[in-house]
Amino acid sequence: GHVIEMGINPFISIKGEKYPLVKEEALYIDTNKESCSIGYDVAIFRLKDISSPLRLADIIPAEGKKLLSCSYKHTSSGSGLSYQEHWNFEERLGEVVHLDDNYFECYFDSALKTGSSGSPIFDGEKVVGILYGDREGKESSNKVLFLSACAIMRLLKEFGYERQ
Repeated sequence: GHVIEMGINPFISIKGEKYPLVKEEALYIDTNKESCSIGYDVAIFRLKDISSPLRLADIIPAEGKKLLSCSYKHTSSGSGLSYQEHWNFEERLGEVVHLDDNYFECYFDSALKTGSSGSPIFDGEKVVGILYGDREGKESSNKVLFLSACAIMRLLKEFGYERQ
């Protein structure tokens, strides 16, 4: 939610094609201003004619469970004519250390930095959550929160979108 709310012309890229994510066209958007445990921070869009092999898990991971976080980290360097942008794929193994109502917290050996919000975390082939950030809003942290896939599925059900 906060990525779409703060973004300037946000989009996703699938197989090299860009799809704009217009805030006013979101099925649901919430930026979780009140609480990072019971609220939501999510933007849900319906992209017609797009199918994904990714599936949301219908379980909340238990404390101690090891999960794989995957994200693209954006960096830039230089200025003027020598300005360059880089997208680096990162995989990191984290461990669930705390559960809240809609969120779970994972600990990673190395800090996750700002800019990876919205990235999935996997248990095997299922997406169990989406990266939110840390509790204190730091630039980087070893302990980060993920909105659970179960919370997202509850929202989808409210809008009449059953599991596909």
